[in-house]
Amino acid sequence: MNRRDFIKLAGMAGMTVVSPIALTRSARAQEMNYPGPYYVMVNAIGGWDTTYLCDPKGVNNINQAYGQGEIGSIASSPITYAPVGNNQYFFEKYASELLVLNGVDMATTSHAAGERYAWTGSLENPEYPTFAALAAAAHAPTLPLSYLSYGGHDATGALLPLTRVSNVSHLRGLADPDHKEGHASKPYHAPRAAEMIRQAVDARHAARQNASHLPTEQTARSALFTARMGARELRRVREHLPTDLPRDNEMKAQALVALAAFKAGLSVSVNLVLNGFDSHAQNDSEQLPKLQLVLDAVDYLLEEAERMGLRDQIVVVMASDFGRTPTYNPDQGKDHWAIGSIMALGNGIRGNRVIGATDEEQRPFNVNPTTLALEYEGVRLRPEHIHRALRRHAGIADSPVAQRFALKEEDLDIFS
Repeated sequence: MNRRDFIKLAGMAGMTVVSPIALTRSARAQEMNYPGPYYVMVNAIGGWDTTYLCDPKGVNNINQAYGQGEIGSIASSPITYAPVGNNQYFFEKYASELLVLNGVDMATTSHAAGERYAWTGSLENPEYPTFAALAAAAHAPTLPLSYLSYGGHDATGALLPLTRVSNVSHLRGLADPDHKEGHASKPYHAPRAAEMIRQAVDARHAARQNASHLPTEQTARSALFTARMGARELRRVREHLPTDLPRDNEMKAQALVALAAFKAGLSVSVNLVLNGFDSHAQNDSEQLPKLQLVLDAVDYLLEEAERMGLRDQIVVVMASDFGRTPTYNPDQGKDHWAIGSIMALGNGIRGNRVIGATDEEQRPFNVNPTTLALEYEGVRLRPEHIHRALRRHAGIADSPVAQRFALKEEDLDIFS
C-alpha cells in the first residue's frame, strides 16, 4: 500500500472541522478506547418491498406469494411478518427487542432524496450529515475509523472524516502500513529501525508544531501526525479480523470488519449496504432473496457481537429509500412508493412494538403524538421524527454538532 492509498483509505483528520490540535496526546489516547455504544445503519439501497417484510398485506393482489390468512404472527407480540424466506426465524428470534415503524412517509420517490431523508432526517438540505456521522462526531470525532461506510448516503456535514473500506485487504493494510499488505511476516523495516523511525517522526512533529504559529499550518501538521498516530493504533483492528470473511453475503463481511473496528475501540458507527432493491421488473425474484440477505446479515452481526462481548452496546437501524407500489406493473415489477418502514433494535431500544401502520392500499395512518397509537387526527410519521428520537436516544440531541443541523418536526417518544 503506497502513501497516497494509505491517506485516501484512512480518511484521517485532515478534513475534520474538530481539529486534532485541540486534543493532547493523553486525551487522544483515551479516546482511542471508545467503549460504545456502536451504531450500525443497514441500508437496503433502491427501495425495499415492506409487504415482504414487516408490513405484510395479503389482499388486493398487493403480493403474489401469500394470502391474508398466511401472515405470520408471534405470541404476545403486535409484530407481524410476511411468511416468506427466513422471516419467521428472524422475527420470532428478535421480536422482544425489535421496534417496527410502519407507514413512514418518505415524501418522495426520488432515490437520492429518499436515501438522504432516511439517513439524515432532512429531505431538503443535502448538506445535513447522517445520524451515523452525527453520533461519531459527538462521541469520538478523531478516531481513525470513527465513521465507517461501505457506500450509500453517508454525508458527514464536514464534521469529521469518512472512512470507506471496500474490502478486508485494504483494512489490513491500513491497520499496519509498516508491513506489506498488512502481513506481519512482510515488514518493510527491522523492528529496531521501525521504532527509531517512529521516535524521529514524533520528535520532528513536536518541534515543528511548537515552532508553527499560523493556524492553517498547525492544522495541516496536526492532521498528518494524527494520521500517522492513528495508523499505529489501527494494528489493534487486525487482532479481531478473521483470516477469511463470509463469501455468501457481502453484508456479513461488512459487519465483521465493523465489529473488529468496534472491538478495537476505534469506531463509533458504520453504514452497511446492499444494492439491488430497485425492482421495476420481476419484483418478487429480486426482492425476496435480497431481503433474506439483509436479515441474515443482521442476525450474523448480532451473533458475532455477542461472541465478541459487544452485543449490549450495539444499536441497529434498518431502512431503505422508500417502499414499493401496492400493484405490479406489466413487467411484474413494482415501482417507487413514498410510504415505507424502518426497523430498529439494540442498546436501550424498547422492543416488541409496532408504531404506525398502513391500510389495505398501503396508505399510512397517523399516530397520536403522545401515545403513538393510531389516530385520524394525529401526526404523519416522518423521518424527522425518527431522527429527532434517535438523537435523543444517543444522548446527542443537545450537542453542538446536532444543534448545527436542527430538525423541524415535534418530538415523539419513539425508542423508549
